[in-house]
Amino acid sequence: MARIFSLLLFFASILFLPWYFSVVIGIFIISQWKAYTSAIIGGILLDTLYGGPIITLYGFAYIYTGLFVVLVILAFFLRRAMME
Repeated sequence: MARIFSLLLFFASILFLPWYFSVVIGIFIISQWKAYTSAIIGGILLDTLYGGPIITLYGFAYIYTGLFVVLVILAFFLRRAMME
């Protein structure tokens, strides 16, 4: 029940709250619930709704997707290293 609530809160924060709330909740769902796919989908949704190309990054427009992918990869390898 808590997992469903946190995922709903994450997607609602993407729509109604500033980006930094969404990133914090995204980090929470990655670390607490292993909701890797939901975090990446949330990053895509953030970039689709609010993202724009950044000239200094050569027109790269998927900042939040990239951020959540990097966080998912880090969480995956850190969990794996801690379990050994």
